[in-house]
Amino acid sequence: MRSPLPIHPAYPPEPKEGDGCVGAVIYAVLFLAGMIILYGFFLDPIRDAITAYGWTPTPCTIASSKVEPVTDKEKSRDKGAAAVVGYRPEIKYDYRAGGKHHRSEKIWFIRPTPDTQADARKVVERYPAGSQQQCYVNPKDVDFAVLERGFRAELLIALIPALLALIGVTGMVSRVVKRVGRREPQFRPVHHFAAGASITHHAKSGVMPLLVVIFLCVVWNGIVSFLVREVIGNWREGLPGCHGIFLTLFAVPFVLVGLFLAVLPFYLFLKLFNPRPTLTLAPAETPIGGSVELSWRFSGRYDRIHRLRISLEGREEATYGSGEDTATAREVFMTVPIIDTSKATEIRSGKTRITVPDKAIPTFVAPHNRIAWAIRLCGEIRKWPDVDEEFEFIVLPAMQAQVAGAVAT
Repeated sequence: MRSPLPIHPAYPPEPKEGDGCVGAVIYAVLFLAGMIILYGFFLDPIRDAITAYGWTPTPCTIASSKVEPVTDKEKSRDKGAAAVVGYRPEIKYDYRAGGKHHRSEKIWFIRPTPDTQADARKVVERYPAGSQQQCYVNPKDVDFAVLERGFRAELLIALIPALLALIGVTGMVSRVVKRVGRREPQFRPVHHFAAGASITHHAKSGVMPLLVVIFLCVVWNGIVSFLVREVIGNWREGLPGCHGIFLTLFAVPFVLVGLFLAVLPFYLFLKLFNPRPTLTLAPAETPIGGSVELSWRFSGRYDRIHRLRISLEGREEATYGSGEDTATAREVFMTVPIIDTSKATEIRSGKTRITVPDKAIPTFVAPHNRIAWAIRLCGEIRKWPDVDEEFEFIVLPAMQAQVAGAVAT
């Protein structure tokens, strides 16, 4: 699609280039990475954890039970000695299945990661050598048995590669759908008001965005916490090996996103206590060179605002298409200051008249271009999130206003 020409030649909006095939490659890499990790590390444990509820309990005898140190030669501090990076319970047990004797070392479906000596000893004390226990044997493979079945929190880490694969496949499918049934991006037509009608803008409370962000924060950080636990376990006793370093690098972007989501709710929570403005514009439409009356009032602690600025802003927007990607460019071509005050009485409420400049461009909407006018309010609060609100109104061409007046006469 050809880029639309700017309506205001002195302030042409700069087009944003599409990503071409780069986006498709990124989505494909996310999908493949997620599926490889999910299939290679989590598919069998998840499947076994589900099917194990139907496995027959089988008596077994604990042959040996002890705590084994886990060493890593890469972490050696002394020449010829391997450094201990943790401890792991080593349990062997015997059972009979299919008329034959079998031995297994599996406690659960995933081999336990190196842990503290105290935690490993708790598992060993639960299964002392020579004791009679109960294991669960896979009826389709009697050589496979576990002492414990069911889900554990360790399996929740599989949600991370599953999320990567879901993002990848969703992105690829959405790009295909856009390419097949793509429509030209278009702006909505102008909605005119009745003659003499006024328009009122009420600031929103901001409760809904806060609840959404809190939900995303809890879900995301709940999943990432299991990944962080694995990373901490690898670094607990010193510099980890290649696997630990790769896991750390893999976890960094997820942790950064989690930290951002953890801080954002505090910012949104503070904004809930901001004074909320109500702005009224009468009439809702005015021609070029005409004037309108703007009134405002604050509810709440308006005295916390140390500076109030209200301005008239004219901007041009244009949509651009490149393949299946679209973007909207925006340029402000005119800003007219209306109010700039630090007086509490003027901040609380006020009224003024706004005159649209004679050189202004009227409100205009085409399929790919748009001229819009808005009233922008900014209340600055020291050491606190600012009040920032805006709402649009319609500027009519001077000729249209003259015609309307002649018809009325």
